[in-house]
Amino acid sequence: MSRGRGHGSLLPAPIRKGRETVYTLFLEKIGFGFFRDGETRPAFRWRGDMIWDNYLGPRRYCAAVWGEAEWERGLLCLARKGLNFLEFYPPLEAIWARAFPAARGLADGPVWKAPNKLALAKKVLQRGRSLGIHFMYVLSYGFFPRAVRDLYPELQWRNGFLCAHQPELAEMSGRAWELLLDELGTDHLYAIRHRGEEGQSYSDPCSSVTKAQGFNQAISVMKSLDPEATLTVWT
Repeated sequence: MSRGRGHGSLLPAPIRKGRETVYTLFLEKIGFGFFRDGETRPAFRWRGDMIWDNYLGPRRYCAAVWGEAEWERGLLCLARKGLNFLEFYPPLEAIWARAFPAARGLADGPVWKAPNKLALAKKVLQRGRSLGIHFMYVLSYGFFPRAVRDLYPELQWRNGFLCAHQPELAEMSGRAWELLLDELGTDHLYAIRHRGEEGQSYSDPCSSVTKAQGFNQAISVMKSLDPEATLTVWT
């Protein structure tokens, strides 16, 4: 390791090392724990990962285009490494279609049609749970697709999000989330996204409710649906 200018350091990693990079060796040296198959597992209740499926790209790296075979390999990889937790983006198109039946155009996603995506998610969840994996659903509080937004032109929307000072947000979110739990079951783990990198507005009229107040709204909604819920938030 060589010291660079300022506060940075240069960690050269020879190709012959493969995955055993100098960076990995450095982290282990300073006490950052890694474990491999066959080694003693760390004493953490939750050991897991997150698989993004909301970006498009090459099949190898993009869960949005995975079918059953790719998910099977991914889930087996987690289980064999002793991981028991996965942050998971549930398919909401089919849920929104049920929650807002007057909305049109929710059946077609960028890769899978909504009913097919929902059916695949059910298989993934069933298989993962059989391997001892718990799923944390990632849910955005405030976002609704255009087909739903068009049903409520009288409400105040900004950048595709319903401002949280309106009671309709809690009601509409609860309506969809209740159907989601009914369709997919739950491991009582949730990650709430609100006013983060999605571009949700901080300006008027949304500014009348703080980010923290919006998160508390979302937590209250989920707790009313799932009293056993354990929630975290994306800040």
